[in-house]
Amino acid sequence: SADIPITYVPARNTIFLSYALAWAEVLDVRDVFIGVNAVDYSGYPDCRPQFIAAFEAMANLAYRYERSIPLLDTVESGFEQVEASGAWPIRRSWNLFAREVYSLRDHEPLERFAGFEYRACCWRVRLGARRYVSSHVPGAGQDTGVWLQLELAGLASVGSASDASLTEVIRGYAPAEATAFKNQAPLSGVW
Repeated sequence: SADIPITYVPARNTIFLSYALAWAEVLDVRDVFIGVNAVDYSGYPDCRPQFIAAFEAMANLAYRYERSIPLLDTVESGFEQVEASGAWPIRRSWNLFAREVYSLRDHEPLERFAGFEYRACCWRVRLGARRYVSSHVPGAGQDTGVWLQLELAGLASVGSASDASLTEVIRGYAPAEATAFKNQAPLSGVW
């Protein structure tokens, strides 16, 4: 388009972020930072706040496969699974998160959960529901769980650390306090 400078390198920050995410996964690092200037971005599409927001709305897809070795295994082992998960900001104070793990070998879901988080200035609440296989016995069925966590800023939490479990199972999920700086005005003249 006419408003994009001729010095723009297509997908430059997408490539940098992709390499950073790949390296972060190898090192088991949970946070990746990029220094783009939202105040004076010179019209580059990959420096605009919309680009950064779209990149932060994480969606994960995974495929896992492990083959059994018939000579060594006396019972059928191995697995073939697909997984989809994500965490999305849907409004300034609201986040939505979800995950599903499906067994291609057994043709059934192994785990499903979804929930939301609401943040206010002095408190936060998370509510989630989970349906999961809790036994390796065929036909054992699935269990269902619901969790609620209430946090009062500066005091304590009531309930388990559900955000800790979310950061473990949803790559890219970060608790709100880790991303609270996003709501602040940009720093002018600092870059």
